[in-house]
Amino acid sequence: MFPGKPLKTGAFYNCRKLSHLLWKDIRRVGKEAFSGCASLKPEGADSLEWVGELAFAGMEGMETAYAADRHDGGAKEDGTADRDGREGTAGIESQGPGETAERTEVQDARETQETADGAECQDKESQDGEKQDREPRYGTSGLGIVGSIVVSGAGCQGEVYVPEGITAIAPYAFSANRRITGLVLPETLRSIGEGAFWGCSGLAHVRFPAAPCAVGSCAFEKCTGIRSVHLRTHSLGASAFAWCLSLERAEITGLSLLEKRLFEGCENLKECVCGQVSAVGDSCFRGCSTLENFDFQTITEIGSYAFQDCDNLREIGLHDHTLVRPHGFQDCGRLARLVLTGEEGGLELGEYAFSGCTALRQVVRRGRLWELGEYRDILSESLPEPVRLIFHSALSCFQVEKEEILLGYSGLGRILNIPRGIRRIIPLRDVSGCSGYMEPNMCGLSEPERSPGAAAWRRWSWRKA
Repeated sequence: MFPGKPLKTGAFYNCRKLSHLLWKDIRRVGKEAFSGCASLKPEGADSLEWVGELAFAGMEGMETAYAADRHDGGAKEDGTADRDGREGTAGIESQGPGETAERTEVQDARETQETADGAECQDKESQDGEKQDREPRYGTSGLGIVGSIVVSGAGCQGEVYVPEGITAIAPYAFSANRRITGLVLPETLRSIGEGAFWGCSGLAHVRFPAAPCAVGSCAFEKCTGIRSVHLRTHSLGASAFAWCLSLERAEITGLSLLEKRLFEGCENLKECVCGQVSAVGDSCFRGCSTLENFDFQTITEIGSYAFQDCDNLREIGLHDHTLVRPHGFQDCGRLARLVLTGEEGGLELGEYAFSGCTALRQVVRRGRLWELGEYRDILSESLPEPVRLIFHSALSCFQVEKEEILLGYSGLGRILNIPRGIRRIIPLRDVSGCSGYMEPNMCGLSEPERSPGAAAWRRWSWRKA
């Protein structure tokens, strides 16, 4: 049926009486193509390479298809093999209402032999069970598999083992399943669909295949229990690990671009190792407030808000002509030192690229250290233009009059450092956007400490924290 052509979105949607389909040469199945086809059995679909979201939703018996056809060779719970594919005792025909159920010697002998065979099967099963007790328990029950693609994991719980031979996991196959706690993926796996494990908050650890595996957008978003990720891939979609609140370390190899919002909201992420990545997408690490280690040496482009609120970044090194798009490092409250490598020592800065980095006081350019003393120094002609622009960007969140009167603060950062040289602070006029606190050892205040404005601002700031 339809050889070589993809089935479009909703092709057989809600065809409840459809029971059989010739799958030959069907390689792609669109979104909800067979959704609601309760009677359809996905047998012989080995040619499938890709399925869309909810393509097989609502198919009865789908979750046991793999276990019956591949996993245990059609074995039943009582240990007897169903050789003719029907339920009941194999090889014994049912009697009609007018027949007499007489037992002959041949039937008795056959029954005795079958009983012996059943006992032998049970002994073997018992031995296998003892062996399995000594091994890690990973279940395949609850998996819905069509061909070589997992299309549903809604019935899974605990530790889940996806068996070898599986090449893809369909979009949203396990989404919002909070009962799975661990996941082992096969070496044959080549792609994980969009949102495949979205919202699996109980998932604590994942073993990815050693071979490259493409991961779709939002695939593990809001998997709040995952602590570490080690993945080799050539494609990693936007928000793939966003809001994984327990994630502490990520190691990604094989990529040149980190997509937008990839680790957004991972507030416990401390280290990210990404090999030869050259570009970081918009909001990629936004809100990763504990991020300490990230190698910028290969980076040539940083997207908007890519590192916003990364408060634990204290020193970064960037190459000549690295493009930092608007708000790229906004509100990195503890960023104190920037090292520019290369002969020219300049950056391409978007608007407010370092706005809110109020602790930034040192820039190293061409091997020479430049320090910002007082606020008025950002206008000094002694500073090289690239350095002056960086300091100006960092302090652009302040509204200052006459280089010594602080009128307000327009940032949203958690940490605020008052520039040195400020003599007066106007009380609380435009600071309603600030959600953070001051670090007294970095404020650099002397005379303003005696002003009512400074005291009021400080009390307000600590109360908000």
